[in-house]
Amino acid sequence: MKTFYYLAGFLLLFATSLHAQRTLDADKIIAMIDQGKEVKLENVTIKGPLGLVKVKDREEKNSSRFGTDTYECHIKVPISFTNCTFEDDVVAYFHDDDDDKLYNAMFHEDVTFRNCTFKQDVLFKYSSFDKMANFRDNTFEEEALFKYAEFSKDTDFQNGRFDEEANFKYAEFKRKANFNGSEFHDEANFKYTEFD
Repeated sequence: MKTFYYLAGFLLLFATSLHAQRTLDADKIIAMIDQGKEVKLENVTIKGPLGLVKVKDREEKNSSRFGTDTYECHIKVPISFTNCTFEDDVVAYFHDDDDDKLYNAMFHEDVTFRNCTFKQDVLFKYSSFDKMANFRDNTFEEEALFKYAEFSKDTDFQNGRFDEEANFKYAEFKRKANFNGSEFHDEANFKYTEFD
């Protein structure tokens, strides 16, 4: 009987430690990308803003006609989040008003955000997706900004829930775009969007 109590105590301690490992700081994800490691997370709560424009692999492009310096931030590993919760912003687009610099994330491998909950803004303005982009079964509680985003392969937003504005203005879908079963509870902006 004593062995049973030891085993039960060990299992409880093990389950508690597993639960504690279910939270991850967003900066650790950026470190994984910088090290060239594939990001594959499931059932994790992400703490802090996920600044995808903070990756080290970036390239300065010519200034725009408005004098803004533009930086393309390259993500060259697959990233996959399944059943995750993002407590803060997911930032794949950032305009620094003070320095007049623009940062955009460019995804060169598959991107998956599936069955995730985004508690804050999701900013993918001007981002490009070279391969598959899967945003299926997600809940966007705040703004979902995909304005000017470019999707080169099939894109899946099926069964998404958009509680605030869903902005796809000027986005370009070069292959199939699936929004079947999605719910828009605020403005859904597809003005000038291009569909294959």
